[in-house]
Amino acid sequence: MTYTNEEIENEIRNDLELFVIKSFITLNPGKKFKNNWHVGLICDYFSAMIRGDFLKLIVNQPPSTLKSTVGTISVPAFILGHDPSAQILCSSHDKALATGLAVKSRVVMASDWYRKVFPNTIIQTGENEKANFTTTKRGYRLSVSTASGFTGQKGDWLFADDPHDAKDIHSETKRVGVLYNFYEEAWKNRANDLNTARMMLNMQRLHEQDLTGHILAQETGWELLKIPLEAPQKLIFISPLAADRIYKTMEKGEILQPSRFNAETVANIKRREQYFATQYQQEPAPMEGGLFKRKDIVRYDLLPPVAKWWLSIDPNNKQGEKNDYSSIGIWGEYENNYYLTDRIKGQYSYSQLKTITINTINSRRFEAVIIENIGNGIALIDDVRNECNVTVIPSNPARGSKYYRAEQEAVQVIGGRLRVPKVAPHAEEYIDQLAVFPNGTHDDDVDMTSQFLAEMRNKPAPYRAKTNRTGFEERTKGAF
Repeated sequence: MTYTNEEIENEIRNDLELFVIKSFITLNPGKKFKNNWHVGLICDYFSAMIRGDFLKLIVNQPPSTLKSTVGTISVPAFILGHDPSAQILCSSHDKALATGLAVKSRVVMASDWYRKVFPNTIIQTGENEKANFTTTKRGYRLSVSTASGFTGQKGDWLFADDPHDAKDIHSETKRVGVLYNFYEEAWKNRANDLNTARMMLNMQRLHEQDLTGHILAQETGWELLKIPLEAPQKLIFISPLAADRIYKTMEKGEILQPSRFNAETVANIKRREQYFATQYQQEPAPMEGGLFKRKDIVRYDLLPPVAKWWLSIDPNNKQGEKNDYSSIGIWGEYENNYYLTDRIKGQYSYSQLKTITINTINSRRFEAVIIENIGNGIALIDDVRNECNVTVIPSNPARGSKYYRAEQEAVQVIGGRLRVPKVAPHAEEYIDQLAVFPNGTHDDDVDMTSQFLAEMRNKPAPYRAKTNRTGFEERTKGAF
């Protein structure tokens, strides 16, 4: 059957899924659109919101499944096509990301086919920026980041696309900043009319207390569409446009889109269990991991007169590897309690790690430096022994799994011997990592702490009698 151009344009005008496909092709010339049932289902939810069936929608879906293409690029353009006077606010965690999505939405609206499908929607010239544009009917699409916030703008449609930066999700300060500084104090109050405004949150889950978790715990009236990469059990999806029939059934173990996620790809993602459960299954782990409890970590105001200083280093595993973090803890001992006075953490090359370590050692007299004896730690142990006048204690990770080693030291935390400052740049992130272990993405602070507490539990006295000065004395012979 052959369709006329007018019939094709009419289909695109009235079918959001077709509009999304056309937008994708426009933005990705030469790239094949791999359609899948979830795209149509998501479009049905947006279509139901557009026609007023509900006002608030949360869509949680895995990365690389057209989340932004549908929710933040195509849907605003589709809304403005039907109503050129619509006022739309779009936000993302990063200003550059928000701007990039706005540019893509504008590219769609400037295309020849869009102007034929929606001839009454015309972008106003002369008063637009890359991140913001206005129509001749005084409608607009404005973009902001969750960090920069709003400066007086309001809208009929409020879109939030990935409000959290994944790399900052375990920083309590930054995560809570999104919940309160952005959402509670700004985004919720940007509606022209609270009774009629549409609100949409589109994100993969990152944390039990991310913005999705916050909204679902605090509010009612939100529609939730949660799509996992792999069905944990038999799942039945119903379209809000056709509630009397099943839209899709996912059998247990079925993959969302095998053409994009083959068996090997899924297996590799599942190796990072917490990452897979949270971002791909939309099932974030509980905030408390079970081993270390927040209530057991003592917070201190003033540092007592420290009797001994210790340095514990958990280096990244491979020289120059940028995916791993090194964690360096400066610990003060007073009356058999251990005070974390500073924590240095970063994705360091070996030369950077060595420089930071030696500078830290030279900053005060340490009883000993404890270094994990694998990867970069092996070289670091040798270099510190050769260049510094300090006891070096290799920490052997072969004594058991990370969980086992941490479990052996949990009693010291429960007993109140681990102490962290009430106010310090590193404190909240450090406690976050301990509290979610073993469910968190990173465990470098846990390793650094476990090896330190293990040495404190087993240390002989006097400790400095163990100093290996051979390399240092040979290099500085005659200098003293």
